[in-house]
Amino acid sequence: MPISSNKDQLIKSPSKFFNSLSISTFSSLRYWNFRFLWGGTLLMSAGNWIQQITLGWFMFDMTHSAFLVGALHGVRFLPFLISSPIAGVISDTIDRRQLLMFNQLFIALIAILFAIIIANGLTQVWHLFIFTFLSGIGWSFNTPVRQSLVANSVPRDKLANAIALNSMGFNINRFIGPAIGGLFITFLGPATNFFIQAICFLGVILMVAPINVPQKRSANSKRRPILFNFVEGLKYISKEETIIGLISMSLIPAIFLMPFITGLMPVFAEEVLDAGPDGLGFLLSALGAGGLLGTLVLASFSNVKRRGLLLITSAVLAGLLMVFFSQTTLMSVSLIVLVFLGAAHMYYMTTNNTLLQTITPDQYRGRVIGIYTLNFGLRAIGSLIAGGLAHRYGSPIAILVGGVTTMILVIYSSFKFKAVRKAKIEMAADNKSTS
Repeated sequence: MPISSNKDQLIKSPSKFFNSLSISTFSSLRYWNFRFLWGGTLLMSAGNWIQQITLGWFMFDMTHSAFLVGALHGVRFLPFLISSPIAGVISDTIDRRQLLMFNQLFIALIAILFAIIIANGLTQVWHLFIFTFLSGIGWSFNTPVRQSLVANSVPRDKLANAIALNSMGFNINRFIGPAIGGLFITFLGPATNFFIQAICFLGVILMVAPINVPQKRSANSKRRPILFNFVEGLKYISKEETIIGLISMSLIPAIFLMPFITGLMPVFAEEVLDAGPDGLGFLLSALGAGGLLGTLVLASFSNVKRRGLLLITSAVLAGLLMVFFSQTTLMSVSLIVLVFLGAAHMYYMTTNNTLLQTITPDQYRGRVIGIYTLNFGLRAIGSLIAGGLAHRYGSPIAILVGGVTTMILVIYSSFKFKAVRKAKIEMAADNKSTS
């Protein structure tokens, strides 16, 4: 049974450690529901990053095709174009906790099935695409639901900190997971990695089960058709200039940054740095270490109100660092550049998400995040572009093009969406009650 919501305030025991925290960086961890949700995020992200490095390495090891590696990365995010808006509507109408638990069970089961296929030596290229597509469906539902739950887990004045800590939890394993995954591939084989992923996803269910969070819904939202609720969400978004700008600008790194970095990393690691799966893991871990650093800074200064200019600056910096990375030929230099690149990118994405959630009422939050996470779906397009460029011109040129394009589009968008430049942290009027 879920724990009573009155325990969602500061819990006396065993929470004395969290309650005594004076550092604002971890202030949201004082709240019972958020601690369990954050623990689930740690397990979820561990499985996710082990999965990503294993899939990329496995595909390149089987085919030695940069295009297929990029295409596989794209297929993972293709379901977001369809499923994310639907997941957003559903998360505004039914229990988000239960939806997240069923979602994790689905992802765990397909990971177990794929592990069995690999262990029996039956793997073919099309198996990787089918598994990746099904996983993408699961993650496309996971993201709007999980992010909406964050806002339900803390009081409104802690939301900016909670979003930053949630991203930090995801990036802790973005730092550790790829390195561990690369070592596991080397010493245990890829099948073991998928069994470990399944265990992580099942662990999320155990972490999420005890929480109990309130959710504001329209009185008739359960009885309305999904299409009606979806259109209602679109009408709300269309009236909010800042939300339109934030969603639009989130598409730039989704298409021209992450697919060119994470999608092409297995190719760049082998072609330029002559690195094996363990080296690939360290490269992705450096990116994750930067992401962890970026979210740590954001969590520590979550009370900073004016975020628009910082948002734009961090995105331009990320594009510039991509250009630098494309020209590196030494592993040590690549690792350093990736740390700063990961920090700039994650600062940008987390700030974008924070601004979006703090100005959105809870009854629309799932739908707004569902539309926002379409940027994950458009990574499929970015991955195909990245894979095609790398196949024809090599991975360094492809990454260079991605970095230059990112900078140009962000600078252009900063002038087009003036409301984003002036954006600041503020809470929607109906999000005042403590969760």
